Amino acid sequence: MNLSKYTLTFISTLLIWLFLLVKAGTAFISVLINDSSKLNITLVLSLSFAFLACLYGFWSIYVLAHRSKSAPMGLPEEIKSSPVKQDDYVSSLSSIMSIIGIALLNFSTLEGLVMLIVFAIIIIVCFRNSSICLTNPIITLLGYKSATIRTTDNQFSAIFKDDLTKGDMIDKYHIADNIYLVKKHA
Repeated sequence: MNLSKYTLTFISTLLIWLFLLVKAGTAFISVLINDSSKLNITLVLSLSFAFLACLYGFWSIYVLAHRSKSAPMGLPEEIKSSPVKQDDYVSSLSSIMSIIGIALLNFSTLEGLVMLIVFAIIIIVCFRNSSICLTNPIITLLGYKSATIRTTDNQFSAIFKDDLTKGDMIDKYHIADNIYLVKKHA
């Protein structure tokens, strides 16, 4: 089970994709009930995209939850300085702004579908190329914290559930470039 920054990105943006699924699903059901002759491919594609994005987001949560059950990378390492917590208010704000943006789109037109695709690409690229994917509401709801951790050998970004302090021995599980899932060594 491989994790990457894309899996973290889809976990981070899961609320956005769920909102999109509800909005596109509601529009789809409304068209089916009222006048199925108005059903168009753009609405079906929007609904399909939302469903696949949600599916990948939930799969990513499953993979993250089971990542620490595999073998850690190397020997346990000692934390040399107190973990520097990362704030998640920017991530929460970006998620809310993204949901507002999606709320304004009309999925039953080609223009709306094109805007959705452009919007999704921008969201994914922005989240993937920043630390926002580590500090977001979904990761927090799953009980994870994020911080920058310095050990004897290196410094890295980490997500973890345990309370970590200077001197703790930790096991690292690779997620992406310089990002690790961390557990206290048993």
